[in-house]
Amino acid sequence: MLDTVHPDVVFLDNNLPDGSGWDAAEEIKRKFPGIELNLISAYRHDPPNCNMSGIHVWEKPMQLNELSKHFA
Repeated sequence: MLDTVHPDVVFLDNNLPDGSGWDAAEEIKRKFPGIELNLISAYRHDPPNCNMSGIHVWEKPMQLNELSKHFA
């Protein structure tokens, strides 16, 4: 879908039954280096070794005021 939509910002849930956002993060950033990638997780952990440039990790539960500050 990223090939057709071309978003500036992407939110990925990090831990879903069908896979991990970290598994897709490096590929997305490699293919679309200008995308701001946001991973959302209820599990606090250190990300695997990957280029963190342009990747932000949000912990659930997220607060609207946190998002507002980040995207202001």
